[in-house]
Order: sequence, then structure tokens, then C-alpha cells
Amino acid sequence: MRQGVLAAVLVSALAAAFPSDASAQQLLLDRGVRADGVWCFPLASDTLRYLYIPDQATLAVDDEGRPQFSFVRYVINEPSTSGDAALTEAEGGGILTFLVSYGVSEDRRRRMERELPRVTDNRDAVLGGPVVFQSGSFSLVSALLGEGGEATRRAILTTGRAPVLAGNRIALSFELDPERSTLLLESLQTATPDVSLVFDMTFIGLAPAFDAELTVDWTKVRQHQDFSAGGSVFWVGADVEVMFDKMLRDNAIELKSSGSDEAMEALLATVYDRLLKLMFEPVQPMEVPQSERGGLLQALSHLANPESLSDMARETTGFGLSVGYKARSIRESGHTVLRFNHQAALERHATIAFNVGAVWEDWGDDRGVFRTVNLADPAFQQREIRVGVDGALLPEFDRYVNSVSVTLKKMHEDGS
Repeated sequence: MRQGVLAAVLVSALAAAFPSDASAQQLLLDRGVRADGVWCFPLASDTLRYLYIPDQATLAVDDEGRPQFSFVRYVINEPSTSGDAALTEAEGGGILTFLVSYGVSEDRRRRMERELPRVTDNRDAVLGGPVVFQSGSFSLVSALLGEGGEATRRAILTTGRAPVLAGNRIALSFELDPERSTLLLESLQTATPDVSLVFDMTFIGLAPAFDAELTVDWTKVRQHQDFSAGGSVFWVGADVEVMFDKMLRDNAIELKSSGSDEAMEALLATVYDRLLKLMFEPVQPMEVPQSERGGLLQALSHLANPESLSDMARETTGFGLSVGYKARSIRESGHTVLRFNHQAALERHATIAFNVGAVWEDWGDDRGVFRTVNLADPAFQQREIRVGVDGALLPEFDRYVNSVSVTLKKMHEDGS
């Protein structure tokens, strides 16, 4: 994790909210519907009960409705080295702290409950709670919060684990130098401040059965141009997906299906999920060697740009936005045949984008949220008082005076 990040994730301990068996929340992925724009999937164990995928992240608020956000700029006065007593040079910076949670608002949930029977064409359909995610991660996207003393292009600065239960919070804190502190204050006064998070949440569901067969030619896979680099190269999900597309065209992998064209997208999602587990292993960007981490984070940043995620957030994708992939060491030879004629557990990803938003417009005058302080504390200041002695008297002082007591009187501004 980068040096500027002082704190990472806070997860509320709500063990009772987690099912003891993952199958307790097994979803039917092929029967998802959208209620008020939110994905809802029926449970395999109760097809009239739907769980929803949270898609909104907001600043957390306290019991009084105040944002759990603070930006403190501080100044440390230092004597001027220029010799001009009227000028001082100040050190300092800023500390940004905020908490973020994700979920669905109560108003939206009520709209979803009203709309669900209509979109499912079943008046007995009921809306349950949010999906308990299998795992989750977040990526911090910013230019100003990075190291280097000046704003750079927007990129992922760090990643971390996110809480899997909606309503829990993550806490982030950053220390900034004076220049970046001033730039951030200006950015916070714009419509889209340069502080964003992208949540990449994973959930498990049942893929439908397909009349399909996949054949993997391992010799051609090893010889494939994109795959031959081996484990020394790290990929992002979009690159892996393109690689699988090329392997299909080059017959390194061959898919035979008698299903309809409408089912092909769901079939490919199932096929690519299986191939991903066969050929790659996920890696967290912060665990990648420093020499290669920058390139991976930069590649991920193109995917995780919060300003371009509005459409992606509406879909559930098979590849994560904040996870890299490393090729496995392939020792297989010959051919492997995979069949998809049964329901199988499939990993899917949901994307939630967050931006700090108009916190300055709403709370810019609140000193509990924004504050600038001078760290010059009188308790830690000292004053030197110099006493001059005529040079001719100095030998006598040295002979006869052992100590001197000085009494000071000062008139304070309040008259005391």
C-alpha cells in the first residue's frame, strides 16, 4: 500500500448475517431481472424470493446525518531565513479522512419492491435483502492523492479489501503535502472532485446447463502469441477476455454448441470462467513486484475510471476491475474436453463507482468537516531575553556575580 495511505478497511463484525453454507444464497444467474435499475436474482432454493445486487456507494453519515468526512489543513510556522522579520516560511499539509458504504436507499428499495412483480410477471415475487458478496475489493482512483508532490494523470493508487455485506464501511485516510493539499481543496469545490473509489464485488450463482462442448488444444495454447510470455507478465481481465476470443478464432480452443444465439452470451460467460480457472490465477496488484506493479495499476486504471463506469455498473461481468491475472504454468498436453450439460457455480463481478461529490457545496462552512489550523501552540513557544553588559564591567561580573534574577512585566491585550 502506498505511503500516503494511513488507514485501510474497517469491517463491522456481523457474523450472524453471513449464511453458514454458501449454497444458502445460490442465485439463478439466467433469471436475473432489473427492478428500478438494480439487478435482482431469484434463489435456487426459493425461486419467488429475489436478492438484489447493491449498486450505489455514498459517504457514510453519523447519527445526526453529517458526513463522516474531514479535511484538515495545517500550518507550522517557522522563522524566516531571509532576514526579513515580516516574512515567515510555513510548513504543513493536510489530512483527508472519509468513510464510504454501499447499498440501496430505503426509497429505492420500496420502488424495487413495487416494480419486482411487474418485471417478473409474477405477483408472488418478493424482494429479499442484498446479496452477501463472496469477496470484494476497492481501488482508489486519483491524481492529487498520489506521491510525487504534484498532480499526475489519474490512476489507481492503491487497492484493498472491501466489506462483503452492504451497509458496512471502509475508512481511508491520506496525508498530503502543502501543494497537494491546496490542489485538493480546489478540486473539492468542483462538481466531480478528484477522489473516487471503484468497488469490485464478487458473487456466486448457478449458470444454466448448455448443450455445449469445449475442446482445449494445449499445444496450440502454449504456442499462442499472447500466452507464450508465461508467468512473467500480468494481465487485466479485459486483456484475458480478448486473448480467449483470439484462441477461439485460432482454434486453440474449440467450442461446439447446439443452443440458440440468444444463449451464446451466457454460454461464453460460463466457458470463459472455466478457462480462467484453468489457465490463470488472480493476483492482487499490491502483491505484484514493484518493478511490474506500475504497469498493472495503470492498465487497471483505464478500466476503473469512475467517469466511464456508468454503463459497466449496469452489467455483471466475469472479470474483475481491480484484480490482475498471471498465467499458470501449463504442463498438460494433448486435448482436454469440457462439457457444460449441467448447472455449475459461476463467479460474477458487480461494479460500484463512488465519487466524493458535492461535499464542499453542502458542508464547506462546517468546521467539523473542513478546517484549517495553525499548529503554533503558545505552550511550546519560548522567548529569549538578552541582557547587555558593558565590556569594561565584564571582569567584575565574572569575579563577583554568581547569578542574576530578572523580573518581567508584560501588559496583555486583555489589560491584565
